[in-house]
Amino acid sequence: MFAILDNVRIGTMTWADAIQNNILRVNAAMLVVQLVAFIGLVFYVRYTRALKKSAEDQIRLSQDLLQAAMDQAEGVARPCITLASKLRDREETINEVYGVKGISVVKDYKGFLAVRNVGNGLALNIQYQFNRVNDPTYPKGLKGDDGYLQRLHSEKEIRLPTPVTMMKLGDWDVVFVFESLAGRKYQTTCRVQANILSGFRFEQTSGPQRVISTDKPSGKTV
Repeated sequence: MFAILDNVRIGTMTWADAIQNNILRVNAAMLVVQLVAFIGLVFYVRYTRALKKSAEDQIRLSQDLLQAAMDQAEGVARPCITLASKLRDREETINEVYGVKGISVVKDYKGFLAVRNVGNGLALNIQYQFNRVNDPTYPKGLKGDDGYLQRLHSEKEIRLPTPVTMMKLGDWDVVFVFESLAGRKYQTTCRVQANILSGFRFEQTSGPQRVISTDKPSGKTV
């Protein structure tokens, strides 16, 4: 009888060990599955990040191409406003009279200054302002120092209500703010020294802001 009980105990212990072993195997298998899933998740995250970066790069490239196309189209019809000018006297140019280099002087349009659109497109909402440079005694905000012009076609000029004699002495910055037909905004600054055009700056002030053309004054203060 005791022998039978011993066999039962042995049998019971054998079944318990088998169950325990199966549980260990199941846990080990679950651990392997979780590890594989984790590795797969890591690769999935890296793959999706790579896809996201590739998509962002593609979007950025498309935006750059679109911007380049818009810039090219705008360049074909970009206005550029400046003071109308004429050639300076040859002797004055060679001798750099007033200490200013430059072969262009402001145009005398029947006693007045004139503005010209030297660009390729229509200029709209043109605002202009005459600023005396480095002269604290010159009063600001005088009537006639600034004004507005609705539009100016390409390669056309129009007389301003500003006498040309005003710019014979001293240095001036003449600032023009205007728009293209596409709605982009621009600003040009003309430096005038003793009626001589000695500097020019052309900027795009809306959209991608950038300097299109710039030059420093070529002479000393008169």
